[in-house]
Amino acid sequence: MTTSKKRVVVARQQGGEGAGVTTRRAMEQLEWPPKGALRGRVLIKPNLLVLRPASSGATTDPDIVRTVVQMSLDAGASEVVVAESSNWGVDTDAAFEALGYGKLARETGCRLLNLKEDSFVEVEVDGQFMKRFLMPRTLIEADYVINVAKMKAHRMTYVTFGLKNMGVGSHNDDQKEEMHRIGNYAVLSDEVMDRGSGLDHNIVSVNLACRCDLTVVDGLVAQEGPGAPLTGGPVPAGLIVAGYDRVGTDVVTSTIMGIDPTTVPHMVLAHQAGLGEIDIGKLQLGGVPLEDIDVSFEPAINLDPGSFAPPGVEVVVGRACYACLGDLAYFIKRHADELAQLAPATIYVGKVGPVKPPMERRHLVFFGNCAGEHLYGGGFATGCPPRSRRQVFQSLGALDLYTSDENIDLSR
Repeated sequence: MTTSKKRVVVARQQGGEGAGVTTRRAMEQLEWPPKGALRGRVLIKPNLLVLRPASSGATTDPDIVRTVVQMSLDAGASEVVVAESSNWGVDTDAAFEALGYGKLARETGCRLLNLKEDSFVEVEVDGQFMKRFLMPRTLIEADYVINVAKMKAHRMTYVTFGLKNMGVGSHNDDQKEEMHRIGNYAVLSDEVMDRGSGLDHNIVSVNLACRCDLTVVDGLVAQEGPGAPLTGGPVPAGLIVAGYDRVGTDVVTSTIMGIDPTTVPHMVLAHQAGLGEIDIGKLQLGGVPLEDIDVSFEPAINLDPGSFAPPGVEVVVGRACYACLGDLAYFIKRHADELAQLAPATIYVGKVGPVKPPMERRHLVFFGNCAGEHLYGGGFATGCPPRSRRQVFQSLGALDLYTSDENIDLSR
C-alpha cells in the first residue's frame, strides 16, 4: 500500500516511556519509510538555536533525533547527517556538544554538520524578497531530508515548527540577518503587509529552495508565552507530530496549540506557493484524535507594545504588521527598567505618517523598516522585524544598557 503524502500522525507519550519510544510509535503509525528502502544520504535538521536543553522547550530532544537516525539507518540509508545552524551569534558546534548531540553521533555513527561552515550554492526561487540566495550544499544535495522541529510559540511569527525551522535555521549568520532586514531597508507595501512580514515571505522562499520529505515536531516539552522561542515557559505537552506534508504537519501542530493556521502568515504563504495543504479537513490524520488533546498555550505575541512602557516612554503605533508589534512588545516588557533610564523617550513603529519632532530633548528610535520611512533624527532599528534587542539599544545610543544573555555573541 502506498502511504498518503497528506498523512499526519500525532503520538502521545505514555506513562514514563522515553522520547525514543514515542518517536518510534509516531513513525510506525505514519508507515515510514513510505515506499521501499532509503537510498544514499539522509539529512536530519533539528532545532538547536541556543544552548538550552530540550526540557526548557527551546531545542529538539536528542533522543528523538537518535531514534530517527537509527530508523533511517535501518531503512537503508548509506549515511545520516545531523545538520544545524544555530541562532545568529551562537556557536553551533558548542550547541551540538552541550545538548547531547556529540554523544549521539559517537554512539550511532551519524555525522554532525555545522551548516554555517558548509560550502554554499546559489539557488533561485520565485520569492517576494529573497529570489537568489545561498543554501548549504549538503542540504540541497541530500537524498532525503527529515526536519525534526520543536513545538513553540514565537514572538515574530506566532509559531515555529517545521517551516520556520528550515526557513531560518539553514543559513550562516550573515544570511540570517539579511532574512530579517529584507534587503536595503525595504518598506512593505500595504498589499505585502496584509499577507505577512518580510520574515514570513523569506521563510517560504527558503522552503521553496530545498526538499523536506518528512517533518517530525518535538512537542514532548513545548514552549509558550513572551520570550518564546528562546526563553518562554516550558509546556509538558507530551506529544510528537509527524507527517509527509510540511505545511500540513505545521497546520496540525498549530491547531494543537490553539492557533488557527489560516491566521499564521507563513503557513498561508507556503500553501499558496504549493508547498502543502493548509485545510486540515483535507489531511489524513492518524494517532491521537485532536479532540482528545487538552493542552493550553499562552501566545508569544502581544499587539499592544505601549502597554508595557514605563513612565516617560511613549510608543507611537502606526500601521504595522504583527511581527514588529509582537517583537517590540517583548523588547519593552523585557527591558522596561533599562528603558526607564532613558526617559523621556519615543519609539515609533509602523507607518506612522508625518513625524513631529518632540519639543523636549529625548531619545528617539524608529522600530522596523516601515517606521524608518518617516525617519526624523533619532535612531533606526532596521529589519522586518528588527533582528535583535542589542540592535535596538544601539539605535537608542544606549548599547551599554544591553547585557549578555542567551549565549549570543555580543560582538555581532
